[in-house]
Amino acid sequence: MSDVSVMSSEGSSDRCRTVVVAGVPDVMSSERMSDKLTIHFQSTRSQGGDVKEVQYPTHLKGVAFITFEDWQDADRVVGFNQMLKDKEFDEEFPLTVYKFTPEVTFYAYADMDLSLFPDLSTLIASMRSTYKSVRFEPSLTKVGFVTAEGPFSALRELRKDLLSRAQSLRDMQPSPDKAGPSRSVVERNNGTEETVLLWLDTHVYTYIQMLDKKEWDKCVGRYNVTAQAVSTGDLTQVELHGTCDSSALTAAQRELEMLVAERQDVLRTHRIDCSSSDPSVRKQILQACESAQDTYRDVCYIPTSACIEVIGPSLSSHLFCESVKKATDGSWV
Repeated sequence: MSDVSVMSSEGSSDRCRTVVVAGVPDVMSSERMSDKLTIHFQSTRSQGGDVKEVQYPTHLKGVAFITFEDWQDADRVVGFNQMLKDKEFDEEFPLTVYKFTPEVTFYAYADMDLSLFPDLSTLIASMRSTYKSVRFEPSLTKVGFVTAEGPFSALRELRKDLLSRAQSLRDMQPSPDKAGPSRSVVERNNGTEETVLLWLDTHVYTYIQMLDKKEWDKCVGRYNVTAQAVSTGDLTQVELHGTCDSSALTAAQRELEMLVAERQDVLRTHRIDCSSSDPSVRKQILQACESAQDTYRDVCYIPTSACIEVIGPSLSSHLFCESVKKATDGSWV
């Protein structure tokens, strides 16, 4: 039984006194780190209190569960910025702390390309304030990239928020052709051509193109428009072009947005890390993915240089990864 299952079975009393701590550094043994976490959350600087139990390590990398004797201490620590300090550490480690809920079972990670946004530091500060259960870490090697981790439901809402912000950012840019910046009008020899811009989640767009392309093409063809897409990390810009009247182009836009919204509500992205695997192991993982897809036909996978992205409905994508894990003896874990 997992640590989350144990926590869930102990009743609401322990759950309301438990917090999730993300960002625990891997700099010493788990036993000693548990002691450091106990000391930190019992110190006055954490605004905590007497600690009943520390669960570390857990099934989640860099995540601990801290249960206090008093629920008020658990409520209080989530309201403060937590910085793990100790004379044995070479540096200070920021911790992300939030109240425990059963949905921690569905924990997810995402590497986000936010280079589209001009002021990344302000954006991160805003996201940290809004999404308390998500941990954000700017990449030290890739400019404009941020790693986010937290409950899947929170990451799903975060993606929706970022898509909305990206669209708003695009709408604020001046358009030389028309007041509405998301729509442009150009005179052509064969009539008036209009263009509508959509910002979509790259994973959702990729899934649709791989497994739902007939639905996409049916919508585009019904209104006699063409679609051109350019992906920039986690966001994909789609340009809809048409010489039809504006109402038809708007209808095509709405249908595509509905298709994307329906998929976005149910899809989940997993990552099979193979960055440290040798070529033979990576080949074995890819073969296992190909085999798993024969069973889970509503799941697609995308090999990248560092990992294999698995996209599909929550249960199917989870079982897909478990199948790959079993077939490769967990060589990628």
